[in-house]
Amino acid sequence: MILSTSNLNCGYGKILVAENINIHVKQGEIVGIYGPNGAGKTTLLRTIAGLLRPLGGKIFFAGIDITGIPASERVRLGIRYIPDRGNVFRSLSVEDNIRLVHAGEIDWDKFLLKVDRRMPAANLSGGQMRLLSLAMAYYTRPRLLLLDEPSQGLFQRAKHDVIHVLKTLKEEGVTMVIAEQDAEFISKLADRIYIIESGIIKKEVLSNNLENILKLIH
Repeated sequence: MILSTSNLNCGYGKILVAENINIHVKQGEIVGIYGPNGAGKTTLLRTIAGLLRPLGGKIFFAGIDITGIPASERVRLGIRYIPDRGNVFRSLSVEDNIRLVHAGEIDWDKFLLKVDRRMPAANLSGGQMRLLSLAMAYYTRPRLLLLDEPSQGLFQRAKHDVIHVLKTLKEEGVTMVIAEQDAEFISKLADRIYIIESGIIKKEVLSNNLENILKLIH
């Protein structure tokens, strides 16, 4: 088990947003956290990444209790968090963004980045920025990727490209936890899906069949 939580409580200050969260992620899996806006998905990911202090419970990574470990140390352990709008440096060129983390050869085709590599990242579309964020994360050699709503604001073609790249990374053994409110998007990727409503895990779906997921939500 590369990641697990035990009765994890998440929130801001004394405000509880998600409670008694018990999830587990095996090496090489894609696990979805599916729920509507405001369900606690982002708060959960940010807590796992160390950007928020848990209000209770435990987080274990690769058998180590990381509950009290700061975010910088979790990065060194191999945990990478990608927020919903990506984490690119807009003033830098596309290539220079990747060069911040990787000095070797870049596999541009892997990430479907068919753009002028010298252009500022600010000129990329939303989908291209998402792909650039994935490339930057990949070249840090992550052990666990935490992705917050990677489909948000994207047109269907861009979603298709992101799905393609994420599947490629999975084939290379990258483990991922993906928070999403797009059922069709997450059903095409996840091995298992936790359904979260009002800060509580309601169900765990073992199938990535869209019809089954939608039936279990209500």
